[in-house]
Amino acid sequence: MCDTYRGDMSNTPTESAAEIDRTLTFIEDALQRVRACLRVSIVAMWTLALYAARMSALPLALINAEGEHAFRRSILRLWARGVCAIVRARVTVRGAAPRPPFILVSNHLGYFDVIVYARLLGAVFVSMAEVKAWPLIGMLARGLNTLFIDRKKRRDAARVNGEIRKIVQEGYGLVLFPESTTTYGDTLLPFRGPLLQPAIELKMPVHYAAISYRTPHNDSGFEHSICWVDDTPFATHAFRLLRLRAFDVTVIFGESPIAAGDRKQLAVSLHAAVEASMHRTEPKTPIEG
Repeated sequence: MCDTYRGDMSNTPTESAAEIDRTLTFIEDALQRVRACLRVSIVAMWTLALYAARMSALPLALINAEGEHAFRRSILRLWARGVCAIVRARVTVRGAAPRPPFILVSNHLGYFDVIVYARLLGAVFVSMAEVKAWPLIGMLARGLNTLFIDRKKRRDAARVNGEIRKIVQEGYGLVLFPESTTTYGDTLLPFRGPLLQPAIELKMPVHYAAISYRTPHNDSGFEHSICWVDDTPFATHAFRLLRLRAFDVTVIFGESPIAAGDRKQLAVSLHAAVEASMHRTEPKTPIEG
């Protein structure tokens, strides 16, 4: 009896605390998975509903092209606003967003950048060709006249530049990510100039902005849950983002657009302006969840 009693008392407070921590971690992980699954369903339904609305307005282009343009822009902004609400992305804006027509460049951290700028600007985007194959997002991107560039083909830039000129001349706003890839936000890669050529030819100053993210202190860091830098499959990374309870987004728009005599100088000037804005918006401490 005594030996059995002593054995029952052998569990130390440290062991009990560790077991409680493991249980809480298991519960939290389960809740995150449920949250992500629910959000996947809601985002999918929201996307399909807005895509159907977009497709229903296509005949309007034959009667009133300007009206169809405005409707398309409104649909894009409404879709992005809904996605931000579903995933609890709280967007803060500093500075004034440009009015179309415009060309705007930004640093690039991941696919959610597009959703944020779509909410704020309702603009047309230049995206890598692979996006066309993404579930739901690719379908919506095609329906909203996203320009796709195949970066493996050098001559494809000339084709896309022709589309950019047409888009801007028709009164649209256009967003470029001239780094041509994503980063964790700790640095800004050199800007590539080829897709800035239409701005030179149209003698059109280019706007700029910087975007940054913050996550709650006890959620995974934004470097891996929001920034999409490695070779993680899109679906896997999106599920990781959807597990977050909430996150904050800050976008700072430049005070005035930048002009230059050639695209190389324009790329350098825009890079310096975006980099300065990034330092002003870089999060120093995690937000409270």
